Amino acid sequence: MTLLLDMVSRRVSYEPHVTAVFKRFLKPGMSVLDIGANIGFFTMLSAHLVGPEGHVLAVEPNPANARMIEASRRLNGFRHVTVLQVAAGRQPGILALNVTHSNGTTAAVSEDLGGILGATTVPVINLDAVAPAAVDFIKIDVEGAEGAAMEGLEQTLTRCRPVIASEFSPDMMSGISLCTGPDYLRFLNKHGYGISVINHDGTVTDHGRNVEAVMEAYRRSGVDHIDILAQPQG
Repeated sequence: MTLLLDMVSRRVSYEPHVTAVFKRFLKPGMSVLDIGANIGFFTMLSAHLVGPEGHVLAVEPNPANARMIEASRRLNGFRHVTVLQVAAGRQPGILALNVTHSNGTTAAVSEDLGGILGATTVPVINLDAVAPAAVDFIKIDVEGAEGAAMEGLEQTLTRCRPVIASEFSPDMMSGISLCTGPDYLRFLNKHGYGISVINHDGTVTDHGRNVEAVMEAYRRSGVDHIDILAQPQG
């Protein structure tokens, strides 16, 4: 916990290319939605950048991570941070949480009775139900559940038109969000967003509504995910 707080205060960057985007877009008084907050680095960075007149809503289903964020929030005196220990999805219910190979992936609960009783379950909610009246910036990194989570935010996207920094992992998305990578990009396009790829130096390459160009950037990367920036157009 102390390390996390020191990283923010000493301006040490986690995922420096994404950190650069936060520093470019976030201003005092803004409202931020951090979906898949992990242990809270970007939550704490956002809270620092928007200041006490702003607000940060951190959404994290993993109980251990949520406890870390809450402890960091209190130790920093960040009263403008709210922590929700839930998963984000299309509709309310429960999901199975798996932390074996990552900080947490969520999936549908098994149809098998034994699988249900042996699962670690977490509540899932539609974030439109709890999103602030104004949302200026969304960060989403939910290990392939981005499609499902963003479909639960359609009203907020339409109402607020926030800038979105999103992890993009098409191979995971098809199994967890039940949509393809191109489906996710077209969903954002449909809501008036152009897509850029966040480069490793923090710059962005704008691809507008060219879904295939973003997919090609992902294929060329040779890794399991890239980071994209969605900005409202028009």
